[in-house]
Parts: sequence; C-alpha cells; structure tokens
Amino acid sequence: MRYARGLDEAQTYDPAEAERIFEEAWAASGLADHAFGEAYRRLVMTMLARLHVAAAGTATRPGALATTIGGSTIGALADRIFEIDGTLVIRNLRSGKPSSGDPDRLSATIMLKAASETFGANARVENHYLLGEPVLPIGQTTAKYNKRIADCETAIGDIAAGRYPAVTSDFRCPRCPYLFVCPSPEGLSPS
Repeated sequence: MRYARGLDEAQTYDPAEAERIFEEAWAASGLADHAFGEAYRRLVMTMLARLHVAAAGTATRPGALATTIGGSTIGALADRIFEIDGTLVIRNLRSGKPSSGDPDRLSATIMLKAASETFGANARVENHYLLGEPVLPIGQTTAKYNKRIADCETAIGDIAAGRYPAVTSDFRCPRCPYLFVCPSPEGLSPS
C-alpha cells in the first residue's frame, strides 16, 4: 500500500510494480520457509489483487486535504482521488476488514468535511478494504456529523487552553498501557 499511497497525482498505479515490490519484500522476509508461508502468501496475493482494483488508474488530485475546525487547521490525507463518471471519489485504502464503526469515526467526519469544502457536496468518500467486503461508502447523518464537529471544537478549545481532563473508566483503565503513570486511576471505583 505504501507504493499506491506514494504516487503523485499524475502517476498511474502499476500492478506489475506493486507485485515486484511484494516479491522483493517476500524474498527478504524469510516467510517462504515458514510453516504457514504458503497460507501467508495466498492471503497477501488476495489483498494485492484487491489493491490492484482499488488503486487502479491515475489519481486526478493531490491527496492532502485540510479543513478548519474551532479556528485550527486540520489535515486529512486521502490515498487516491479520482474522477469516476463525473463524480470525484476520495478513496482510502485499508489493509483489514471493514468495521461497522468506520463511517462513524471522527477521522471520517474530518475527511467528509474537508472533501465537501474542497470539492463540493457531490464528492464521494469511501474506504477500500483489502480483506472482506472491498468498498464501504463513508457517510454520516447530519446529527452525527454536527455532534462530531462540536466534539472536535470542544477538544481543540481544551487543548488550546491546556486542559487535558482525565477520563476514567472501570473497564478501559485497567487495560490501558499508561495505567501505571496516569494519575486518574486513583478515582476509580472498586470493582
């Protein structure tokens, strides 16, 4: 995916080059001799075939977008931006399977806002997954979109003011990698 993401806007994705890069990495990895080497290779070849479809063609626009929220500029990176049948498509490549929560993430809200401001309301944002269902259109209800933008404005205001309130959770805190350095667990209720 690094190859596809690194192409300039005028460069065409070349499946043969992507496969050459994979073969070089495969040879260097030593996985060919691994007990599950053949299974790993089949999995990667399936993902590579889907990457060929998702990244095909020549991107027509640069992938760096930006929007302003709460007086701050926030960047959003798209892997490929194409014009397909007169519609601008902002495409992000994902190596895993789709999650039902992907369209609801704050990063999706920021991408939707940046795409709409940069290319207009008809621009389409989508994730292409290299495992599972290949395409997931990204969209949000007006209420969810507005709530995410308001949450982002609040967070930006708190950061600008130096406020970093601890959010404690009886469920998440014990599993957090920062548990032993974070002052917030003192306030946790005993389970």
